[in-house]
Amino acid sequence: MQRNIHKKTSLAILAGGKSRRFGKQKSDVDLRGKPLIRHVYDAARPVVDDVMVSLGAGGARPDLPDAILVHDIYRGSGPLAGIHACLQEASNSWMLVLACDLPCVRTETLERLILEATPGQQIIVSQAEGGQVQPLCGCYHRSLLKPLEKALFAGRFGVLRFIDSVMHVKRITVAPDELVNVNRPDDLEEISIP
Repeated sequence: MQRNIHKKTSLAILAGGKSRRFGKQKSDVDLRGKPLIRHVYDAARPVVDDVMVSLGAGGARPDLPDAILVHDIYRGSGPLAGIHACLQEASNSWMLVLACDLPCVRTETLERLILEATPGQQIIVSQAEGGQVQPLCGCYHRSLLKPLEKALFAGRFGVLRFIDSVMHVKRITVAPDELVNVNRPDDLEEISIP
């Protein structure tokens, strides 16, 4: 059920990574009885209007009945390409971006990110209390399409580097435990979900 917030926002779940450190596709990995991607979806669905899943160049369809599947235009170019492809398909000017391996993020935190997306900003990005930015937990504005295209065309695929090139970025402090991502199978044992 959607919460009563004032902004229209699309959701892009990035699930097209190669998962080299994990050894297999992370989005379908079970954590406490449901796939990682479902934890992310369940946290975000109450505060967004529509859902897209970026599958990169391939990937299996996740069990999210209302999700639109999006494939990268710039294949093999990492998460920046997923953000670009989904932003092109988004039905709203603002898009919440979440990696599929962030199972601890809370709905209240995502709502806060969305509410901070105000005119004059282009990116609202989460930052752990210790200072580390998590670029795959944030809101991105449609005005970034041309700069994204330019970066991808030039072969500049780093998300943090892209964020550093954008003038209107707001960083929101988030509890570090919400930004823990699953990189290796051992990480699953250390995760505490809300």
